[in-house]
Order: sequence, then structure tokens, then C-alpha cells
Amino acid sequence: MRERFQNQLDTAAQKVATTLDRLPSLSDSPVGGGDAAVAQFGDALGELHESLVRGRAALDALPENATEDQNATVVAQVWPRVAARAADPFTGVTVSAAMRTAADTSACAPFSF
Repeated sequence: MRERFQNQLDTAAQKVATTLDRLPSLSDSPVGGGDAAVAQFGDALGELHESLVRGRAALDALPENATEDQNATVVAQVWPRVAARAADPFTGVTVSAAMRTAADTSACAPFSF
């Protein structure tokens, strides 16, 4: 079980890190507020990444003979944040009026807020 938790935290941390690495390559936003939204999203993902890394370190710090409950307690401190961010990745990101208007166009409709 511990190894599975470690792998899950590692995989999540790697995926978040990849996203963070790619955010700077986005073009400047064509609408007002878009760049600020990307920055807010990046900040939130950065905090999530730090939480994942801390969770993995806390698992690693447990003794080798740690019980499943001890392992689960560590993961329970991290995983709810991961699940919440996955369920609504843009929580806390300010969506400007210009972004909402642009989201109604046919080019952006699949990404509406």
C-alpha cells in the first residue's frame, strides 16, 4: 500500500510539474484578464505541487514498519487537495468579463466557464 501511495504522489507531482513547466510557453492572452488568470492558475498549481512533494517526504519519513493507517493518514492530508483541484481546476482563478465574452464565441465555446 505504501508503495502505491508513493507512486500516486510521485505521478501527480510529475504531472503538475509538467503543467507548470508548460505554462510559460502560452502566448499572451488575446483578452483582458487572461494573463492574470494563467498566473493565478500557476500559483495554485505551484502550491499543489509543494503539497504533493511534502506528502511524499512525509511518507518517506515514516518508519519502514509503518501501518497502513499511518500511511493513509499522511496521504489523507494531501489527496483531498488533489481531488478538489482535479474536480475544479480553475477554483480561485478570476475570470474577467472579457474572458466570459470570449468564451461565448464559437472558437472558445468548448472551454466555457
